[in-house]
Amino acid sequence: MPAPAPPPAPITLLLPDGQRLTVRLYERAKDREGPWAYRIGAPMWQCSGSPHIEAKEYTTWVTADVLDGDCKTFGSGP
Repeated sequence: MPAPAPPPAPITLLLPDGQRLTVRLYERAKDREGPWAYRIGAPMWQCSGSPHIEAKEYTTWVTADVLDGDCKTFGSGP
């Protein structure tokens, strides 16, 4: 039986207003001419009807300019 995959790497997302948010780094990709892009998951809360609130995750792609730390060490790319 194969070993379970490691958990996503926690990194910091820098928001435009200066806030820092810990997110999960899932993967990275590079277009030939563009910068590296990173698929992250950010925590969020969703109202599912009064009075219930559920924890969710918002997944999106970002570039390194909004991430704090060295993302180049993640994954198997160069």
